[in-house]
Amino acid sequence: MKHSFCCLGFAWALCFAQVNAETHPSTLTTSDADAIVSQQMAEKEQQRQAKVAGLESATVIESFEADLGDRKVIFNRVVPGSGQAMTAAKTVSVSTLKATPALTEAEISQLTQQTNTKESVSTFLSATVFEGPGPFKVSELSWQYKDKEYVAYANVDFRYFQGLAEFATDSAHYSVFLSSGTGTRTDSGPWVPGAENFSGDEIEYLVFEDQASNDDAAYGLIGAMLSYYAQHEPEMIVAYQRAEALREAKDRYEAANPPQPQDTIINFSPAPESKSLQTKR
Repeated sequence: MKHSFCCLGFAWALCFAQVNAETHPSTLTTSDADAIVSQQMAEKEQQRQAKVAGLESATVIESFEADLGDRKVIFNRVVPGSGQAMTAAKTVSVSTLKATPALTEAEISQLTQQTNTKESVSTFLSATVFEGPGPFKVSELSWQYKDKEYVAYANVDFRYFQGLAEFATDSAHYSVFLSSGTGTRTDSGPWVPGAENFSGDEIEYLVFEDQASNDDAAYGLIGAMLSYYAQHEPEMIVAYQRAEALREAKDRYEAANPPQPQDTIINFSPAPESKSLQTKR
C-alpha cells in the first residue's frame, strides 16, 4: 500500500541541539537514584513523625477509636489550640516598604497590545512512541485545534516533553496536557512511517497528504514543540532519564519496604471560636 506524505516540518539539524551540552545535569546511575529516593523517603518519614508528635501532644478532653482492621482512626476532642505548631507572625515596618511606580498609559497600552496579539492555545496532545529499527524513534501525535482532530508523525521521542506543560513563542502561548506511551509495530496494526520516510538527520514531522490542513496554525503547536526540542535536546533527554531512574528507584524502594498501615489521628475542637481539624495518617 502506498502512503503519500507532505513534510510540513523541515526543522533543525540534530547537531544544533548539542551546544553547551556539558553544562547540563548529568544522568543518574542506579545507585545515585536509590540514594536520592532513600533520602527523600527518610525525610518524609521524619516529617510524618513530627506531625504525629504534634497531634499526640495535644491536651485530650475525650477520645474514641474506629477499628478498621489493620489500622485505627483515633478521634480526639482536644483543648483548643493545643498540639499545634505556632508560627510567629511576620511584620514589616511601613517605613521599609517601597511604593511601586505606577505604569504610564503608554506602558499599559504596550502590555495590552502584547497580550492581545498572542494567541492562547490549550490542548490535549496524545503521543505514541514507536521504536526501531535500531535507535530510530517516531512519535504518532494526535491533537485538536478548533474542534478538528489532527494527526502527525515526528522523528522525536515525545516522552521527553513530559515535564513541559507551558511554553510561549513570539505569536502564541501554549498550555499542553500530554499523554505519552509506547506502541509496537505489527503487520496487522496501523502503518507507521519509518526512518526511510524522513529526510535524514533533520527534526521534522510528517502528515498524510489527504489529511493535511491548509490552516498552518493547526500545526503551530507541533512546530513550536520541535523548535523547543531542537534548542533543548540534551537537557530534555537527561531530565527524562533522571525522572525514569527515580521512578524505578522508588519502585525498588517500595518493593523492599512495603508501606505499613498507620493509624490516623484526628484532633478537633468544637468551640466556635477555635474550630480546627488536624489529620495525620
